[in-house]
Amino acid sequence: MLDSNHQILTVGRSGHGKTLGALSWATLGPMHVLSLDRRTAILKDRENVTFDVFSPRDGYIKVDQKLESYLKLGNKLPFKTLGLFGVTALIDFLTVDSGKLLGAMSDSDKKSFSTGQKIGSLYLPGWADYNYVSEALRQIFYNGLFLLPCNIIVEANVVNAYDMNGKISGDKILATDKVAEKIP
Repeated sequence: MLDSNHQILTVGRSGHGKTLGALSWATLGPMHVLSLDRRTAILKDRENVTFDVFSPRDGYIKVDQKLESYLKLGNKLPFKTLGLFGVTALIDFLTVDSGKLLGAMSDSDKKSFSTGQKIGSLYLPGWADYNYVSEALRQIFYNGLFLLPCNIIVEANVVNAYDMNGKISGDKILATDKVAEKIP
């Protein structure tokens, strides 16, 4: 058994085994997964694995409430490892929240914050939304997840990164650069 808690970021392309690798931690003790990407088939009927599924429509608030309840439990968590699957979906959840919060501002405040705009029923994020998401990620990791007395495993998908000539130069986390910098 491990004698200290670990914070792990699994990074890879979709379908390349990040989830299966993360789920192997359930052999060390109970594991709970916060499924933001709603891929539950791989989680069902796994020994020592429980999970909650969240809808992007609700934004981050329900995930936050769950994390707050874990923080209140302190050392009495019912699991040894917590998985957050996946970061890309978390960014989407936070963008939904940002649209709700910034969209409720007065028109004069919206201009000073460079908020997004609504076209029909579609919300197009602006600079303030990306700043919100970036800071929210920092706070979620450092003021929330990393304070929990358990192992933390976070999944992030990658996509091709391109150089100035349009050639593939490697991989990058599926997020804007500013947001990706906040992911430990």
